[in-house]
Amino acid sequence: MRILGAGVLRNDTIAYISKLDPATQKYLVVEGRRLRAAGLKRADNARALQHQNEAHAEAEKDIAKRAAAKAKAEAELDNIENSKLFRSLADYELAAAKKKVVGDTLKANLKWYRDRGDARAWPKGAKPSAKVDQLRAWLVEILSFVPPQESAVPPPNDGNSDWEDEDELEDDPEVLDGMDLD
Repeated sequence: MRILGAGVLRNDTIAYISKLDPATQKYLVVEGRRLRAAGLKRADNARALQHQNEAHAEAEKDIAKRAAAKAKAEAELDNIENSKLFRSLADYELAAAKKKVVGDTLKANLKWYRDRGDARAWPKGAKPSAKVDQLRAWLVEILSFVPPQESAVPPPNDGNSDWEDEDELEDDPEVLDGMDLD
């Protein structure tokens, strides 16, 4: 077999057929035309195309299923963040004093901090399936890790900032004249 440009393979069929006697060559030409007319290659191509389309449709279903599961998980985390999340140790202690901290709330908070919180705060071996006392200890450990002045939940970005963009400074002629050292 020889390799021609652009990855085309050639198996020297023409050279082989040219060595055959004329009657065999004629038979092969007639047989080749009959096979081509039978549409065997078209049937093979149609089966391959059908298989490819089925595989593509299955992959799209899988992608859609994963996206739906991810959206559901994100919605659940957003719900936890907006309703049950203890953002500081003080919030937790206040709720604990009012006896409003139950197993489901603890599990929801641990889930949120596992998925969106600081990974360094997560206790070794912590699992949401533990006993309530252990869940409380882990949540206290996580909330203790976050300094009181810094919340584990970033503030919403309102688009306002106290600092100026560098582009605005470059356009100001007074700033540019003040930078001139010559």
